[in-house]
Amino acid sequence: MVTNILKVLRALARHPQVSVCIDLQLISWPNILLAETIAMAAKKPLFPVNVADVGTKAKYVEANLEKIFDLATTWEAILLM
Repeated sequence: MVTNILKVLRALARHPQVSVCIDLQLISWPNILLAETIAMAAKKPLFPVNVADVGTKAKYVEANLEKIFDLATTWEAILLM
């Protein structure tokens, strides 16, 4: 878990222009609505990402996050993880 968090932070450091909304708790309607409200207020698209997108094998996590952050950067999106 800590290794994956460090990989997320490393990938974020390479993409400082990405706005990120990270929710480490269970996905719930209030949290999703909050993220949608933030995205609407910022006039940016909301880009939800889940474990299936990132992967569970450590050797793929960083590469998958790079792709996700590149897309979020291109779209100027707020990332919901």
